[in-house]
Amino acid sequence: EMSVNKSGTTSKASKTGPPSVVVVGGTGLIGKHLCRQLLETGYKVIIASRNELHGRSFEAFIARTPEQRKRLRFIAFDAALEPHDGRDRPMLDALRTCRAVIMAAGEPLIGSGGRQVTESAVSKALASRTRVVSRIRGLLQQIQEMRKAKNKSSKSKTKRCFVVLSSVGFYGYPDFFSAQSVTEETHPHDDIWSAETRALEETAAPIQDLALNYRVVCLRLPLVLEQTGGILAWLLNLYKWGLGAPLGEGEFSWFPWIHIYDVVQLVATALENEAMKGGINCVAGTVSHTQLAEALASRTGSTLWSWKQIPKLAVQFSLGKPSAMVLHGRRVVSNQLQQIGFQFEFTSIGLALNDLLSLHSEEEESSTGTLPPKSSVSTKPSWTVEPKTALAVGAVAVVAASAWRFLGSNKGESMQYVGGSTSGERVYIGDLVAGLLSAGKDAKFAQR
Repeated sequence: EMSVNKSGTTSKASKTGPPSVVVVGGTGLIGKHLCRQLLETGYKVIIASRNELHGRSFEAFIARTPEQRKRLRFIAFDAALEPHDGRDRPMLDALRTCRAVIMAAGEPLIGSGGRQVTESAVSKALASRTRVVSRIRGLLQQIQEMRKAKNKSSKSKTKRCFVVLSSVGFYGYPDFFSAQSVTEETHPHDDIWSAETRALEETAAPIQDLALNYRVVCLRLPLVLEQTGGILAWLLNLYKWGLGAPLGEGEFSWFPWIHIYDVVQLVATALENEAMKGGINCVAGTVSHTQLAEALASRTGSTLWSWKQIPKLAVQFSLGKPSAMVLHGRRVVSNQLQQIGFQFEFTSIGLALNDLLSLHSEEEESSTGTLPPKSSVSTKPSWTVEPKTALAVGAVAVVAASAWRFLGSNKGESMQYVGGSTSGERVYIGDLVAGLLSAGKDAKFAQR
């Protein structure tokens, strides 16, 4: 069988070229880094996204050399559309020849400009991931039927892997503090997060029963720290405006996390390590929000507010329903990863922020920023503003968010956007407020 060795080159015994990996959502926050690393390791990468042209816009970031571009391909795949032979043909062909499938698709729930704030919108976004897995499972069943038609009823000898980027939301986000550790054996709390995440994993599980010899791995990720988006970008915006402080209950509120580098390494390990199967907790560390705030403040040159913490209500106004992921985190431990001997590169929140903020600074100066090599140099950009300005911005933000919530809750979600562009794209109030604040900041710094 064909494999990729540790040096990143493919085995000479192969007659079919490097093994191919289908990555669904390969242009997302995690997917783009993942595809980049797979190419550097020696795989052939097929990125499946709803819009093939949009996917190609990431080619320069993902493929760094002409040789890598030859091993990168883009196909269109939209599970929201009705199944159709012609429409599904590119994905079906990719699945017939691939050695692994990675499910990394999903709408961002934090840092999405106010688009997904209500419970119904969150439920729809989470359910869409289950729909994608269900559609892929259906295509794999078609491939199995094709094998039977060719009298290939026995199980495939080629070992394959199906990796799902799941979430620690599998265990739910209860609205109370607990010092108890959450392991893979912990019974889930009953809420929307747990229900939808369990549905995702339960939809993927039957794939391992097909004759195609798939091993299913569900990586339960916490909030991922990445320098250009997600929770870290949202937090940095607070500290840029001098609004840094512990969130929610401070010391009595957990923040489980993982560095983007370790996410990529985990997926790469899952592809090759047959001991990894089923649901696996993938948390590098858990800190309190007080510890997180102190680490962020010391590395951004910001001063923490004199108040004890930012109230839950303010975070809920800003993030909506997804605030549960931030405010009600749990103390998740990665028992199974410890058993197989996987070691995280970043287990200290301080070292992780040192690395990410250094990379963040470099990427602002150059469009060719990269995930590895990792940097341990701490940078302290001057992001602080005067207290009076911070107070004014905070007041405006709270009032705007309050008005937005009031209108949204009393007149429906249709009141959460204001007009649209000539291309038909809605302009959301959350985006508008963020844009106005950003413009004011830029003008202030320009005057300096």
